Amino acid sequence: GNIVHMRHMELHRVRPARIPLPELRDHIHCLLTCFVSFCVIALSLFGCPLPKNNLQGTIPTELGRLTTMIDIFLSSTNLTGTIPTEFQHLQFLDRLDISGNQLHGSLLPLTSAAKNIRLLRIENNKFTGMIPPEFGIMGQLEEFYASGNEFSGRVPAQVCNLVRPANKLGSRKNLGKFQMDCVASFNGTVEVDCPCCTDCCKADGSNCRTVIGG
Repeated sequence: GNIVHMRHMELHRVRPARIPLPELRDHIHCLLTCFVSFCVIALSLFGCPLPKNNLQGTIPTELGRLTTMIDIFLSSTNLTGTIPTEFQHLQFLDRLDISGNQLHGSLLPLTSAAKNIRLLRIENNKFTGMIPPEFGIMGQLEEFYASGNEFSGRVPAQVCNLVRPANKLGSRKNLGKFQMDCVASFNGTVEVDCPCCTDCCKADGSNCRTVIGG
């Protein structure tokens, strides 16, 4: 079994004990070199056994070597840092959930990997700036959750063009759920100008409500 061809990874809301990410990298090195055909643990990670841990540190760049990966679930694991540039090699990625962490920086590493992605969850992190216009290539995207971050400005037209019009039968556009912080605050300011969002939330990602197609 060559773990380079692993297709699913799920590590989220795991609380007991703690493991530093450098140590996790050692485990992933093990994943890349050992036989794991019958090694499926309760965390739905197909690979070497990892104890239940409250992960700390950055996303290991070694994940970019798992080029046939289709699902990555790393939500609510206290991860920090940025999205590794190596993610651009994950050409078959179908679902990515990195929500509920402390991630920041650029989303550009996802643009090459996300041509076929259907589910993208990056909500409740510390991403700033705006969704890159390069996300307009994500023609298969069906659900995109980006609330609870520190985005500001106007959503690019290239991204809005992905949104399926409400009550529009036969549309070739797939994005039916697009959530950002586009509810006006008490002083009337809006974190994100999103004319195409289907769901708008307050700046902290709370009190989300459907604004399109509801």
